Amino acid sequence: MTQQPPSNESPKEPPQKEDAPSHERPLERYRPYGLRVTDLRDQTWCEKQLEFTLEFGRKQTKAMKEGEQRHQELHEEITEIIKVKPRSREDLWGLHLYNSLAALLQLQRDGICRELPVFGPIGDTWLVGIIDELVMTEQNTISLTDTKTRKSPRLPTEAQKRTTRFQMMLYKGLFD
Repeated sequence: MTQQPPSNESPKEPPQKEDAPSHERPLERYRPYGLRVTDLRDQTWCEKQLEFTLEFGRKQTKAMKEGEQRHQELHEEITEIIKVKPRSREDLWGLHLYNSLAALLQLQRDGICRELPVFGPIGDTWLVGIIDELVMTEQNTISLTDTKTRKSPRLPTEAQKRTTRFQMMLYKGLFD
């Protein structure tokens, strides 16, 4: 059983500070609770993308909504989801911890889990992310999988494959 905040309150997005003093670094201003793995991934695609996303936000496209819906469907195939409204940052981090523990117990019991929250330091930077799927293999190793939805039937480009490999390396570092 996984507990989630209502869809309009994602645990991945802490509230952004509006009028932060100019002496704050962008990460302190926009990501005070940790840089997202996808922030770093997106930056490898386009160096200015992270800066623009932090400053102006990101418009959710139809393809992004469809991708989120597909992730939700996959998650619901193996997990009962209960909506929870955290009242504080502490509640939100408690929810992260609970969901991590529940997913790891499911991995141990069923050999598969989805949407595993991970967080921790990579070098000097605190990162947060959600691993799409973990599967226990026959060799008793854990395989991390990332589900990418596509708006076209073409295979991803080499640049897209490279950014996904980078994202998966960060997830592995946080998981280990």
